[in-house]
Amino acid sequence: MTLDKDSFDEVLGAWERQKTDKQIMFLKSYLFFSEVNEKYLMGLLHSLEMKTLIRGEVFCYENDFPDFLYLLHDGEVELST
Repeated sequence: MTLDKDSFDEVLGAWERQKTDKQIMFLKSYLFFSEVNEKYLMGLLHSLEMKTLIRGEVFCYENDFPDFLYLLHDGEVELST
């Protein structure tokens, strides 16, 4: 099976739209993004970085000044002091 360039671009475009739609829905699942204009959220997506952490990995310590806003997509976070 082969795809010509136009068909490939069409498939890739559909995949990108589906990926973007899922990311927008994820952001809107948080109350503070739920009423934000979708066009603004699309722009925000370009600034987001997905980071996968392994079990037990520390990403923030008490009294750290945060450089980022972390949004949990899947899994659990343990808070301790």
